Amino acid sequence: KGWVDNRKYPIHDEKGTLIGLFGIARDVTKRKQAEQALIESEDRFRALSNASFGGVIIHDKGLILECNQGLSEMTGFSYQELIGTDGLRLIAPESLDTVLHNIQRGYEESYEVTGVRKDGTTYPLAIRGKNSTYKGSSVRVIEFRDITDQKKAEQDYQRLFHEMPDGLALHEVICDAAGKPVDYRFLSVNPAFEQMTGFKEAEVTGRTA
Repeated sequence: KGWVDNRKYPIHDEKGTLIGLFGIARDVTKRKQAEQALIESEDRFRALSNASFGGVIIHDKGLILECNQGLSEMTGFSYQELIGTDGLRLIAPESLDTVLHNIQRGYEESYEVTGVRKDGTTYPLAIRGKNSTYKGSSVRVIEFRDITDQKKAEQDYQRLFHEMPDGLALHEVICDAAGKPVDYRFLSVNPAFEQMTGFKEAEVTGRTA
């Protein structure tokens, strides 16, 4: 099973009368398969990006007061091992400054760091925190999400995007005050796009149409 691109062109005589059709058939199976793989990779990436957080911690200046089972499954530590310990040991050394800075300023948006499991292995970790009250004390609630699969999906998507035989461009839509699309801005293009247009990615990135 495959895909064929059929194109037909009319043939006219000297008087303009249609006397036949000229057809060209081209096997586009590989291109269609590559397009489908790219779509599936993008869908998988979006699904993983929207997945729920797995681990929850309630801590007071780093000391873990409470956590859920998801955190144990994610880190390899048992519930008993986690309660009463320093939650910062779940963060890789290179990410500690970032985490401490965000705790101090009460940052509430999601951000990415490197996590550490009980066995010493590291993994990409998304964190989102919020100051709250627990048993009458001011604490911070932290949500952990292991984004290993998301990162893998992102890498697969990027690989497929760059290997596609057709020219592709990623862009963001620019809207007016009413929310109506008025233009778009290039974010990235693949090698095939560069070959087709003669423009390098650095020349078009950030430019509007």
